[in-house]
Amino acid sequence: MPEKSTRTEARSPKASYAIVEFSSTQEPYYFKASELDEKPQVLADIASDLASRLTGELPQSGVLRLLINERGEIDQVVIDESGFSEANQRLVQDAFSKMKFHAGKIAGNPVKSELKIEISLENIVARPYSE
Repeated sequence: MPEKSTRTEARSPKASYAIVEFSSTQEPYYFKASELDEKPQVLADIASDLASRLTGELPQSGVLRLLINERGEIDQVVIDESGFSEANQRLVQDAFSKMKFHAGKIAGNPVKSELKIEISLENIVARPYSE
């Protein structure tokens, strides 16, 4: 992540201006669900055909962390544990990155938040209905 620099001017009794440089390389903090007053709520879910686009044998599973910004958009999908191939990991990350949420809140204010989820994708077999 590129280094951010903020320039602030402060008045000094002996000088007309003093310039102070602040540098920030710290990663943003995403609040865990347990730290939130209101957890993020799903507005747009993943495509229902994700399992059919995966290659290899199903079921496949993994543990993901969704990093959600204050606007309810996905900043990053982190795969913590995976039974997916590299190609399938990219498909999963792409699918989950398109999700939309009502942002998590603390004291009524939208904040960055992190949701940890376990997923299992398997073939769904349609069976005829019998009475």
